[in-house]
Amino acid sequence: MAGKKIFRSYRGSALWPRVNQRPLVIMPTKRTLRGEITYSQAKGSDGNVVRELSYTAEQAKFYTRIYRNCDVISELVAHHLGICPSACQVEGPKKWMSGSFNLCVPVNVNALRRVIMRFRLPYRVGESFRPGNADEKVRCEAATYAWISQECPSIPIPHLYGFALSTGQLFTSREHLPFLTQLWHSLKCTFRKLLQLPLPSRLVQHPTTISNKLGPYLLIDFIEEADGRMLSDDWHDKYDGNQALRMNLFRNLAKVILTLSHKPLPKIGSFTIDNDGFLRLENRPLAADSTIVENEETPLDIPRDRVYHTVDSYVNDLLSVHDSYLRYQPNSLACVADCVTQMSALSMMRALSARNILVDDDWNIKYLIDLEWAIAQPVEFMQPPYWLTGETVDEISPDKYSERHKEFTEMFKEQEHKIHPSHSIQCSSVIKRAWETGAFWYILALLSPSSLGKLFYTRIQPQFTMADMDRVPFLMTTYQHWTRDAAGFLKTKVKDKMEYNERLQQIFGVKDEELNEGLKNDLDRFERAKLVLG
Repeated sequence: MAGKKIFRSYRGSALWPRVNQRPLVIMPTKRTLRGEITYSQAKGSDGNVVRELSYTAEQAKFYTRIYRNCDVISELVAHHLGICPSACQVEGPKKWMSGSFNLCVPVNVNALRRVIMRFRLPYRVGESFRPGNADEKVRCEAATYAWISQECPSIPIPHLYGFALSTGQLFTSREHLPFLTQLWHSLKCTFRKLLQLPLPSRLVQHPTTISNKLGPYLLIDFIEEADGRMLSDDWHDKYDGNQALRMNLFRNLAKVILTLSHKPLPKIGSFTIDNDGFLRLENRPLAADSTIVENEETPLDIPRDRVYHTVDSYVNDLLSVHDSYLRYQPNSLACVADCVTQMSALSMMRALSARNILVDDDWNIKYLIDLEWAIAQPVEFMQPPYWLTGETVDEISPDKYSERHKEFTEMFKEQEHKIHPSHSIQCSSVIKRAWETGAFWYILALLSPSSLGKLFYTRIQPQFTMADMDRVPFLMTTYQHWTRDAAGFLKTKVKDKMEYNERLQQIFGVKDEELNEGLKNDLDRFERAKLVLG
């Protein structure tokens, strides 16, 4: 029995034989933000589809609120820019742009230029579950804009005119303030400089009587298509076949990374901006994956003001995000075996996106946008983007990625010698060593809650041993170290999954009794395996 492979090590491979597998049946569809989804697709999804199906109604409600307050948008833009509201024309909903976390509303200013009012989507950032999340993210992104503008002016980013919070507080960049307010701020900065006190940022509180019915937002430049387009637009068509474009992109990426890393920071965390306009590295590290987890009503025991002074403490809290995902997500397991392997992997483990880079025709970087997930991280976390081969995190081909990684590292080293020739820490060596030792995969797994299990079993564990891969003794021993009463936890998760399945069937108006019957059979086989192994 000990040598017989009856477990799966991650979703999608045979951990033990499944029974009563039925062919796909055409089912009723429901609408999500990503399009129509059938019951068959929903029950096979790793995501919380029950939660996703609620987003369409919440989106309609939020968009309607924004649309009904277009006059307020014009007034607020005018307040930030110091002009008449009649000079600000809000473009219609057909021109609005929506991403995973934000709604961007273009505003014409004097019919000469455009700005973007960028709202956090409250139903995507966990605002109802953890009030204050939307404000937190706006503060952090505004602080990142301010820090880059102040410390790394050579990095091309859109101009930030100002931002607002749900509390009604408004901040405007100093150069757009009334003359007397600018003068007073300059005098305060001069006085503080003479006393060798920290200086505030260029973002200054700018009170107004205008009621902010819109929630937190950023006001930034609109980048016209003539000034740059998304790298992702022609990524797949040109990336593999045009080395010149790749080298231009890698050269520009290397310059950006090296410029950002030139000033060592004392902590691991995210920048934020306080009520007096001071930049502070005093916010928990904000990342897209942890925000998604929190938005699905998973409690994270990470206070907003937590920063890290050691890599170990940061890694431990990253793993705690994975723990919480497994513990609180109703469908975090596909079957009993899947839960066992996730627990085993967690026991053993103990921001640049192609859509956010605007380039010209030669793939020179013109602007970086969407700075909401910028984090001050350890140098060990400095790695090439995972999307260099156009593959998802858990589908990366090591052989194919190795070629692109080598190209990137060589270009990075070349630029490093030009920009920081005498720097004591050679970042290119850190990047190269992380790939050679496999630390690249460990870091990638830490930052990807939904992919940790697969990355652990396919990329991390094989570096150390192949002896116990997919075998019952290894998994049955290690999973117990994840939590007290691991077997009891497993039964609780099966119950959660069964309740989730029933809720999904209610929403789609179908009956699928064999789905939960399969989970019960899985649990029975698990209990028998425990008895056999003692």
